[in-house]
Amino acid sequence: MPVLPRFPSVGGAAGYKYQSGCVGGVTYSMDAGGGLSLKWSDPADILLGDKAISEWKGTIVVCKEGSAPKSVDDGTIICDSTVRDQYKETGLAVGVGGPGYYYGVFPYTKDYVVNVDGANTVYVLSEGYDAALENASWSDIAYIAAQGKAAEIWRVGDEKEIQLSGIYNGAIHAQIAGFEHDDLAGGGKAGISFVSREIVTYAPHKPKANWLGSNIKTDIFPGIEGSLPATLQRSIKKICKDRRADCKSLKPSIMRVEEYLFCLSTDEAGLGTGYVVAEGGGYPLFTQGNDSRIKKDMNGNGSDGWWTCTMEGRGDTGALYWYFVGADGRRLSGSSTSDRGVVFGFCI
Repeated sequence: MPVLPRFPSVGGAAGYKYQSGCVGGVTYSMDAGGGLSLKWSDPADILLGDKAISEWKGTIVVCKEGSAPKSVDDGTIICDSTVRDQYKETGLAVGVGGPGYYYGVFPYTKDYVVNVDGANTVYVLSEGYDAALENASWSDIAYIAAQGKAAEIWRVGDEKEIQLSGIYNGAIHAQIAGFEHDDLAGGGKAGISFVSREIVTYAPHKPKANWLGSNIKTDIFPGIEGSLPATLQRSIKKICKDRRADCKSLKPSIMRVEEYLFCLSTDEAGLGTGYVVAEGGGYPLFTQGNDSRIKKDMNGNGSDGWWTCTMEGRGDTGALYWYFVGADGRRLSGSSTSDRGVVFGFCI
């Protein structure tokens, strides 16, 4: 097959070449025996007056598990068709991948400019994705969340078991805390926000300048993330959170933090801010009453509380304390040298 270098997607000057349009109607179907086929229509040539500035040459199909391919080299090439609309009606029989896989259907021009727009990709859902959340794969959940359809299928409070394996071991449950709630680092909203139902471990919340220096963020969270199933790790989205940069006054400054795993603020846990500056809005999960609060660890043992990422300053001394959620669901603060529960959230 030809080597297909990637060029700028706009052109007309300095030797740049125009890419083709996107493929049309890329869909998939499965027969009674589980055979998968893809259908699409190839793009028409692009004309400027009577001159073709983008002439379709062929279409390459790339298969990848877990995430959408971003280039012809990002996955397994399963087809390179140079017959226009060859698979528009009959479909391409696919023998690679299947449910849980993405397919990029990338057209290229006679100048070998490849169109890798996300509109050229399709994801094959697994069976059972629209049943209970517990039965859905993380790849399915991520795809449905990206389409903005999650709230039509699942509800706040729905749970899915996660088996931790690594530094931390055992079963916990991720519960849906809200939909379209958190800001994605790349823009837009994350489809689903999850919060662990159980406490993963116990630790002190060492007083640092702010959340960025907390031992929970720098030491514990990387261990939890590495203990998550690989398919879940690939599905977690980087988000932005508002967190307090200091607590030297009654109006602490706020910093924007990018995170994969996050610690709840008191505001997000539905317990108010403790100050006049908020750290994100409350999740719908925590407006359902005290029954929705995290009360036990992975072993089923009760707890006297779990840490939040909200700091409390004591007067003008600069001393920092951390708020925690008590066993009765109240917002409390106390010695950061005490071992308390650590819970986490993530977004898909």
